[in-house]
Amino acid sequence: MDECQALCSRLGIMVNGQLQCIGSPQHLKTRFGDGYTMIAKVGGSPPDTQPLTQLMAERFPSASLEECHNGYVRYQIPTENMPPLSALFEFMEGAKGRAGLEDYSISQTSLDQIFCNFASEQRDDHEHDLDAPPGSAGNENDVRTFANPVYDSSSAAPTRGLELEDFGAISEV
Repeated sequence: MDECQALCSRLGIMVNGQLQCIGSPQHLKTRFGDGYTMIAKVGGSPPDTQPLTQLMAERFPSASLEECHNGYVRYQIPTENMPPLSALFEFMEGAKGRAGLEDYSISQTSLDQIFCNFASEQRDDHEHDLDAPPGSAGNENDVRTFANPVYDSSSAAPTRGLELEDFGAISEV
């Protein structure tokens, strides 16, 4: 998805053969994003994340703790009922002293997360057998594509392009 964000001016996402959204990367983030992601590292040996999680629960009750391990915490902060970003940064700067916070980052929901949210809506009506002949199972909207990257013989790294004859089987199931 990083390549899409860097190279594309418009993106579309399809689920079950139906176009679900189309627009610029920023438009998709704004419209379909889940708010902001906050990642923080708490110092100490062993690191104690309890003060930070307690402060977050008091100040941002709608924030959900997604991960917590080895002094790292990741929160998803929805945009509904969220104070301005300046208040979030002010809170995090204050938490450096009160909760032993070493470092933090706040970012908008990524295109990867948006794509995964749409992918979770994908339905699979039948169990598919990859070795089954085309047309033997599945629904008409299920299309599988397989591609092999083009390799430059002088290096082990794949080149940026794909050539038509290098595509594997493309089949409708």
